[in-house]
Amino acid sequence: MTRFLAAYTHLAHRFSSIHSSGGKHTHGFVSVFENDRVHVIADSHLMQPKNTHDCDAKCIAMLYLDNSDTCFSRLIGGFACLIWDKCKRTLMAAKDYVGEYSLYYAAGLNGEVYFSNNIKSLREVQGVSSQLNPVSIAKFLALITPDKTNTFFSSIKKVPSATCLHFKPSGEIVTSSFWDPAKIAADPLVLNQTVDYYQTFRKLYQEVIADSLRGKQSVASHLSGGLDSTSVTNLSAAYLEPRNHTVHALAHVPKYEKKVIAKSNWSYDDRFYIEAAARFNPNIKLHYIDTEKPLFHYTQALHPFMDQPPLNPSNMLWMFDAALLAQSLGLSYLLTGQAGNSTISWPIYPTKKTGEFSLKHSVRALARKPYRYYQRKRYSPWASFSAIHPEFVASIDLLSHYAEEEGKRHYRQHRDRGSYYRTAFCDFVTPVNTAIRCLHGVAHIDPTLDRRIVEFFLRVPDTIFTDPTGRSRLLVREGLKGLMPDCVLDRTSRGMQSANWYYWLDNRKEFIIDLLHHWRSTDIAHYIDLEKLIVLMKKWSLTQAMHSQGRRYANIEYDYHLKLLRAIEVGLFIEPYL
Repeated sequence: MTRFLAAYTHLAHRFSSIHSSGGKHTHGFVSVFENDRVHVIADSHLMQPKNTHDCDAKCIAMLYLDNSDTCFSRLIGGFACLIWDKCKRTLMAAKDYVGEYSLYYAAGLNGEVYFSNNIKSLREVQGVSSQLNPVSIAKFLALITPDKTNTFFSSIKKVPSATCLHFKPSGEIVTSSFWDPAKIAADPLVLNQTVDYYQTFRKLYQEVIADSLRGKQSVASHLSGGLDSTSVTNLSAAYLEPRNHTVHALAHVPKYEKKVIAKSNWSYDDRFYIEAAARFNPNIKLHYIDTEKPLFHYTQALHPFMDQPPLNPSNMLWMFDAALLAQSLGLSYLLTGQAGNSTISWPIYPTKKTGEFSLKHSVRALARKPYRYYQRKRYSPWASFSAIHPEFVASIDLLSHYAEEEGKRHYRQHRDRGSYYRTAFCDFVTPVNTAIRCLHGVAHIDPTLDRRIVEFFLRVPDTIFTDPTGRSRLLVREGLKGLMPDCVLDRTSRGMQSANWYYWLDNRKEFIIDLLHHWRSTDIAHYIDLEKLIVLMKKWSLTQAMHSQGRRYANIEYDYHLKLLRAIEVGLFIEPYL
């Protein structure tokens, strides 16, 4: 797919698009529109009205000309766009509600501001520095919270979600927000009966799926056998079946099964549910992804396009292979349900009864305060899952950043979903999806992240998601009855798409050990506690990982899946820029 890079020159007051090497025009997911008033570039997937065949850039331009103040709040779908208002001599850069699309900007040598939907294009501009941003690196390693405005590169910023930046001719940047999940949550949806919520959701979800697929032929879909991916796959197939189009379901099943189940409700082989979903609609064609690539195999391809490393390195293998398979099938769109746990299948506290939420949560939180205070005095708050170097922590006063992030996290999840949604995972997922789209022309679409679904999720009461017996995720279980297999609707186990992570790690053991020793003599040793990781690798035992369960497995996962693999990914990401 052609990437876009746009430049806005303050001195000349002009807006010009610069296409990718080779001089090709923008195509695929990027659209351009210009008239005597505006010039628009959009990287997007908008849900336009039926029988509308205008490109997304023209749709945005018409809404802007109709009412510039409400333009972005009227859009539904994912988008990152630039609008050059020729009369006002102002450039606007805006990104969708939850950050499904990337939009970065950086200053040039002579007052220019460059924009791109990927980091690689900006770093190739003369004068844009690749100097690393230590605070962003520390936050990624220790706080596991995405930075809304900064990237791993000091000179490159990103447009936050649901935000429009106004770049004035004077050089001033004015920020405005056009969507606030907390305000949406403050306006509850009140219906007469519980069943009314399920019926409303059913109709809305079918509408969202239809809008996501309008104008498309066959598509690919991630299918894990869980509630979210199955709902997306089956409802998409139901919409496409009368149109004689196919859903290619892409499923990954771990090649090696763990000898001992780590937790009683975990499932390592979801073939039963996957194949039930594939049989449910006649126009679903099932493809199993056999991931044989070693850990970090796709690192060199992915990293140049990303503003930060992948959060979960082991997920990259099957996600990237799924995109490659979709591309080989000639498909441009890959449907997912990755955001489902934050919207349609919100779990609350699955093992607790509704009446116990408030009291038990409050008492438990109160009882743990002295213990947490003691732990924080004795250990760093991130010691259990991060390999960040202590001297690096001290050099940037990470504790103050930690206190700030903790203040944002202190909310009651089951009561304040508006606050919870501010921590949505899009800032981690989007860079990966952007890289895959730039490399292979395959766009990810997640109907569970559609603005209408998110707003419905924010407005309904908690009792819609669970009942007094502790049965959870009822919005999907009750709302989608008859539209997907009963065995999936009734399942209580949790699938594990990255269950093979310890086999993948064991196969790369020598590579990791050599890498850690090599990094000792580089600046990476300033950021990562390499000695701690070397000790971990000396203790590594595949047999122990295979037979562990409960707290023992949790400790192994924290040490290796989180602490080790994430640190290796960060090291590989920053190494070219040191």
